[in-house]
Amino acid sequence: VAIFLSCASFGLFSPANADEPVGKMSSIYGYILNDYIETFGVLSTDKNGEIFDSTGDIITPGGVIYGDILNFDNNNYPYLVIFTASQEYKTVSCHIWLYNDETEKASRIAIIEKNYSDIPRTHIANFNIGWNKTKRYITFNTYENNVKQSAEFYTVINGEAYKYVNNPSGVSESDIADFNAYYLRPGVDVSDYNKNLDVFFQKLKNSAANSVSHENIISRISQDDRVNIDRVLINSARYSNLDISNYTDEALYNDALNTTTSSDKFTQISAFYDLGDGFYYATFDTTKTIYNYAILRKSDKALNGYQLLKVRCDGIPLADRELKNAKLAYLNNPLILEESQIPIHLEKKNTPKPSPETAPQITVTVGTSAPVTITSVSGSARKSDGIDVVKKELEIEKIFDSRIKLPAACIGGGIAAALLTVLLVYIYSDNEDDKY
Repeated sequence: VAIFLSCASFGLFSPANADEPVGKMSSIYGYILNDYIETFGVLSTDKNGEIFDSTGDIITPGGVIYGDILNFDNNNYPYLVIFTASQEYKTVSCHIWLYNDETEKASRIAIIEKNYSDIPRTHIANFNIGWNKTKRYITFNTYENNVKQSAEFYTVINGEAYKYVNNPSGVSESDIADFNAYYLRPGVDVSDYNKNLDVFFQKLKNSAANSVSHENIISRISQDDRVNIDRVLINSARYSNLDISNYTDEALYNDALNTTTSSDKFTQISAFYDLGDGFYYATFDTTKTIYNYAILRKSDKALNGYQLLKVRCDGIPLADRELKNAKLAYLNNPLILEESQIPIHLEKKNTPKPSPETAPQITVTVGTSAPVTITSVSGSARKSDGIDVVKKELEIEKIFDSRIKLPAACIGGGIAAALLTVLLVYIYSDNEDDKY
């Protein structure tokens, strides 16, 4: 069901543009899921199969059970759905959130909540994700002796949640959680400390990280500059969460820089982006996680040539718009050091042209003329007014299904075929004119 629903959700999106709203949405949803995990913990089983939560309690445990992205109504953006059990309130609930690209925020539009105590020991209740050919649903059923006693269907239309009066037909369901007044059992796989939820969380993070449209220049940085950057990031891994925006006094910020709050160790840099005006965004790996980042400013007055503005270890990567907003905020911060007058030295891009031996051959037949074979020119590197033009490839990972790239490929192929047809007609027309 996860594969089916995820394909249905993200199949709507075409390949990303330079200002990727899907990445921002994924970032916002990631923060929301993170808040739920910190608030409720995670419902899971250890490797022995014992159900527990973050408190270690095995009696009516609580925690986040499952998260997914669902498109109930083909809205511009799909919905974040989180199922959670509250140990404190003895409830199981489904929370539904919707992202708004204009406000760049998400709002919770519904909570469907059921109490353990409402379900007697002789009954079993369950929450499910449901679907048919046209819509997606959240369903709630009760059973006695395996005979269904009641069924409730919920959906969302234009950001408003509704409960059906007349239940839809032909709905398939996948169980999320079973419970009554005496027990709770997850219907989804929560083994290995709920590895499935962790994978879903990682996909949200990856989508946010991959939405950055700036060029990753890490492979072009000179050795001398790279040494200084590595030194700064080795130091950055000492902080779990640091932001110069939280300080109005230079002495307090310097005290924070001298306080280690993380035991992680830097292992390698994964990406480095130039944001302009001497600001840079770096992502790096540590011994604990690959989801770490730092925002730096190149300044001749800073240690190792870079002032550390923001660090987040084991956090959610920043999307394009967050980087833009952060840069604007830092430009107006009085604690920011002035920009260095010495730019980072970058090696030239390596864009080799295909040789005649390896370049693809295209055979064209025009009218009744003899076939003509020509060598194809690579579209990724071409000459335009004496300047090398390089096509920038954006590889944006959509959260679940890579098959969404197929429509774009088909469109591209169609355009190419249409242009070739126009070319053939034009050449053929010239040949016809020559007869007269």
